[in-house]
Amino acid sequence: MISFTSLALYSQGQGMDERLRARKAEYINEKLELTGEKKDQFWKIYTGFEQKKRDIRIDMTQNRLGLRKSTITDKEASKIIETELELKQAMVDLEKEYVDRYRDVLTPVQIITLYKAEDDFNKVVMERLRQMRQNRGGQRPGNN
Repeated sequence: MISFTSLALYSQGQGMDERLRARKAEYINEKLELTGEKKDQFWKIYTGFEQKKRDIRIDMTQNRLGLRKSTITDKEASKIIETELELKQAMVDLEKEYVDRYRDVLTPVQIITLYKAEDDFNKVVMERLRQMRQNRGGQRPGNN
């Protein structure tokens, strides 16, 4: 799954990031039919989860920088592998923790609906980025 922050920054910069987050929030609210206090409780949990996921993804990216070296020792490779596995486990542990938190405000069906809404939203964003690249003659968005 793609990070919305990196996707938005890649595509248009900070302004796009905020617009993308707002659209994502609207989309999720609509799909989960959230209103009032439940909506506020959910978003408090969700934004915390998103930030922690983003932090783990940044750590993963930093860990993988070692792969860019032209030569790497077995010791360095082993450390990269071990760290990668630890970070993947941290992501699984985080997801388990937040599913438990979601259960305080969402039904199991709403949690599954959340997963689907995130996937659907990602697909739409990726398709729009692909179209933007095609419309610009293969250039990446933001690189005029």
